[in-house]
Amino acid sequence: MLVVAQHEGDVLTIGDDIRILVTRVRGGTVKMSIDAPAHVAIVRVPATELVARPEPIVEVLPAYVTTRGSRPGSR
Repeated sequence: MLVVAQHEGDVLTIGDDIRILVTRVRGGTVKMSIDAPAHVAIVRVPATELVARPEPIVEVLPAYVTTRGSRPGSR
């Protein structure tokens, strides 16, 4: 599992076609906007369920993760 620290306005890019924008951070809540192709399933899993499972929930396919710029339009 990759753990990253992001700030409001930061963008994570996964592969060539998935972008996650940190739109707001308030207290213990982070609001994100996800831009991905229609065929990519995005499933929210509560953290409590992740902690309770010793094995991965899904198979992780090889991909690269980069941080690019601090604005949604920068690449």
